[in-house]
Amino acid sequence: MGLIDIFNGSITLIDSKGVIHSIALEKFQDIPMQDKIFAPILWLGHLVSDLCTKMGLPIPGWGFTQLLQFGSFGENERTIADLTRWMYIEGYDLRHFLTIGTVPGIIELLTRIYFKCTLKKDELASPMYAKNLKELQENIRLQRLLFCAHSVAASGNIIKIILLQGNPLAFNTAELLAFIKQSIRIGQVNRRDKTGEKVIRNRDRINKEWNDNKL
Repeated sequence: MGLIDIFNGSITLIDSKGVIHSIALEKFQDIPMQDKIFAPILWLGHLVSDLCTKMGLPIPGWGFTQLLQFGSFGENERTIADLTRWMYIEGYDLRHFLTIGTVPGIIELLTRIYFKCTLKKDELASPMYAKNLKELQENIRLQRLLFCAHSVAASGNIIKIILLQGNPLAFNTAELLAFIKQSIRIGQVNRRDKTGEKVIRNRDRINKEWNDNKL
């Protein structure tokens, strides 16, 4: 929205009641098009200048939470919009998001290292279809390992919030996003077409029984 506002000479905001406002700035309405090519530089400069302020930059997309004008949380019966605005004021900004983002990052790293260390070696004489099936099975195993790891981490974060009496500042948004992403992937894995896998397994079973009968 920042770039669009610079091009249009306006400012767009969402107020505390969830109403979107687009306000034209007369001073910037007649800027020549050749000057507007510097809009990305102005936008980045504005972001950098806000990065080191006390409140810092909000998490990307955080402003849209002001549209969530429902819910009743805590003693003050805050809506989701009120709650997220309070979180930002209390320091839940981009810097905090990057800090808590180390949790899913470390989970991904350690899980993939464990996966690599526990891979079985390929058999040199294996046919191509067997190798393709093995690669598919390994990818499924990796996705399940990641899902289990993120499930444990997300559950731990929920327990932490409960122990802190529902303090929203303990909420790890980065881990929640990682858990949602991995949940979608594991859902895709479980809904995959297994026809090809069944054909390969049946073929291997027939070949094995044929070889046993020959012996």
